[in-house]
Amino acid sequence: GQTMRLAAQLAEGLINEEQRILPGFMLKHVFHDDKCNPSKGSQIVLSEMSAKNTYIALGGGGCSKVCASESNVATSIRLPFLSYECPSDFDPRLSDTNTYPDLTRMGTVTTPVIDVI
Repeated sequence: GQTMRLAAQLAEGLINEEQRILPGFMLKHVFHDDKCNPSKGSQIVLSEMSAKNTYIALGGGGCSKVCASESNVATSIRLPFLSYECPSDFDPRLSDTNTYPDLTRMGTVTTPVIDVI
C-alpha cells in the first residue's frame, strides 16, 4: 500500500519531468484502497471508468483474489493491468496468460531461497 504509493509517485514525477518515456503526456495517479476485497476492487475500477474515460492503465493490486477479479474487469474494458504483487503461490492461475491476458505482475519472490555463503 504505502510503499507502492510512494514508489508510484516518485516514478510519476520522474516520467513527467524527463518526458522520455511518454513525450507530450503527463501521468497522474489516482489511489484507492480495495481492502483486499475482490468485489470492492472491481467496483472501484468500474466506478472510476464510468466517471472518466482518461485512464490508460490499471496499476496496483497486491492480493491474489483482488488481482484475479480486477484483471477480469480490466480485460473486459481493454485496460492493461500492472500489479506490484499478485503472488501466484496463492493462486497459480494468475500465471496463465490465456486466462489473464492483460495482467502483468512484478511481485516479490514468496518462495524460500537457498542461503549462499
